[in-house]
Amino acid sequence: MTTQPGRAETSALEALAAMGPLGPGASLGEAVFERLREALRAGRLRPGDRLREEEVAAALSVSRTPVREALGRMQARDLMRRGGGRGHVVRRLEAAEREQVYAMRAVLEGAAAGLAARHAGPADLALLEGLHARFAALPGAAAGEAAELNRAFHDALRRAAGNPWLDASLEALADAISLLGPTTFTAPGRHAEAIGEHGAILEAVRDGRAEAAEAAGRRHIEAAHAARLRLSQGEGEGEGRA
Repeated sequence: MTTQPGRAETSALEALAAMGPLGPGASLGEAVFERLREALRAGRLRPGDRLREEEVAAALSVSRTPVREALGRMQARDLMRRGGGRGHVVRRLEAAEREQVYAMRAVLEGAAAGLAARHAGPADLALLEGLHARFAALPGAAAGEAAELNRAFHDALRRAAGNPWLDASLEALADAISLLGPTTFTAPGRHAEAIGEHGAILEAVRDGRAEAAEAAGRRHIEAAHAARLRLSQGEGEGEGRA
């Protein structure tokens, strides 16, 4: 007897299919794995979503073998866990884990901003200024777009920092960040706050003030953490991603 996917499962499968053809990879298994990670980081897959091997295979138009490989890798990275029945479930971070993720992120993002102040060139500054302008121009209700531009701003800071070790650490942390759940830009006033925070980071980077940039980067992540806590108290939802 074939089990029909529930509404949440259907939504997750539709999100995977809507992302278009699989990108190039060393193998189909690698391509499916990268698609799952991309969907998780973009918020298309969320904590609690259940994925069944055969349904993912159908959604992505591949056989079950590369899907099995990809789901196994997601489980090995502790991004998904076997469900009580069939399939894999995107895992939820415990409260202590969320505190640890934000604490580590504040350190790393602060360091990235500080290094960017020392090493950013004209092209880096132009990119950061363009992203900040686009972010500031968004309407307050555009939480999804705000999250995407926020991520792009931090990626640009990371590249401007010019430190491959820091880059690798932030890349590793990105998977854990993706498990925080829906963006904190859904919190009232968070977008407006972040505009000012990005502006402070950008000003310090532009002026070459490394200590000020690092402090501004830390404050930005601490404010995102505070917004997550507000969401938790207001909605009984202990998750949020900046």
